[in-house]
Amino acid sequence: MMDSSGQMLSNANESFAVLVKALRDGEDLAIHVVGQPLLLERGQRLERNLRKLITREISAKAALRLLVDEVIHTSSLAGTVGKKVLGFCIPRRAVQASIESGRSMLIATQPTEDAASFCYYDPTYSELQQFGPTITCGGLATTDVKTENDESQNRQSSQVRILALPKGAAQSAPRSDPIFKRRQAARSTIAFEFGISVDNAVVPGALYPIPAAIRNTGDIPIVFAKGLSDDVGQEVPPSVQGGAVPAITLGWPTGEWQILNFEAVSRTQFAGVVIAPGNVFEFDFGSFSAPDAPLGSTSRSSVVDFSIRFTDTITGQLLNASGAEFHFPTNVNQTLMFRIATKSVSSELSFNPARVVDTATGELISGPVDGSPPVNFSSIFTDTSISKGKPGVATSAAEILRKDSSS
Repeated sequence: MMDSSGQMLSNANESFAVLVKALRDGEDLAIHVVGQPLLLERGQRLERNLRKLITREISAKAALRLLVDEVIHTSSLAGTVGKKVLGFCIPRRAVQASIESGRSMLIATQPTEDAASFCYYDPTYSELQQFGPTITCGGLATTDVKTENDESQNRQSSQVRILALPKGAAQSAPRSDPIFKRRQAARSTIAFEFGISVDNAVVPGALYPIPAAIRNTGDIPIVFAKGLSDDVGQEVPPSVQGGAVPAITLGWPTGEWQILNFEAVSRTQFAGVVIAPGNVFEFDFGSFSAPDAPLGSTSRSSVVDFSIRFTDTITGQLLNASGAEFHFPTNVNQTLMFRIATKSVSSELSFNPARVVDTATGELISGPVDGSPPVNFSSIFTDTSISKGKPGVATSAAEILRKDSSS
């Protein structure tokens, strides 16, 4: 479409260029029209309306609706523009969560503030059926994404056609060495468990804080940085901040109603906190306002994580632990349930151990080894969180993907 300087091309180029634009100080909006130009009056009105949404802090859902309406209006004037639109929304909060957790999500829904999403608009639109984008990333290429929701059976299905798999991983020979290296004998154990209320009754319209806690199960204190603020992300190393840095993830809210306005607890609540071995630090995981939904109706989230960067390389978390030699999903938390009720009540905290790893050496310092292995991987791994080491076998799902393109 464009060359590296941003000039439009009459024919597609053989090379692919990525163009980046950063908003300057005081600049809160950038609009870029590709292909059929907008009429001057329409373009000016679109910009005014988008600025109003920004000023009033109205959701991205309304902004995407404005863009879709403009494309559909243009389609009535130009035969080269279609009436069907695939819209994307990548909010900043989703990007930050991806950086902090090491995993990315792209869900089929109208825009939310917590996850990257796509939504298909056409004259015969059905919320129960969504079509997705063609995606290329890291040598993987997929297309013909289609999701269907069967509300009568509380079931969702997805299918995708795989065009290409990463060549490097597919051609590499199976490794025979353990994923995790054994613990160094003289090293102190850094370990913690994360507790959260799994079953929650919430009142419609009321602000509901989710009870949570950290239990230090290691040999040494957990010391959080004194200068923590919400302006500093987990990507800033603990060595810069002078102590451990926390991060919170809550994703994939589904059910009869959605958690739309979840706000994680402020990092300042952890500033300067020291948790001695065996002690528990209680806090609110985050809060949200329940919608006006029928009594007894539920919402749930299967992606719940509290992670801690103890040092620049030592990381503890429930969802993912990644490094040069491993990337192992381990969401051991139970699914959080939220039920509309006449009185807000939380269940007792349910604790689960986090995995603490040294990402520089591949050493598992503490925590479980359960989880799904990396794609194209088949080997024996060793649980080095116990002194003797417990062997297990990891297998890959790559062959299944090759034989059956639906997942």
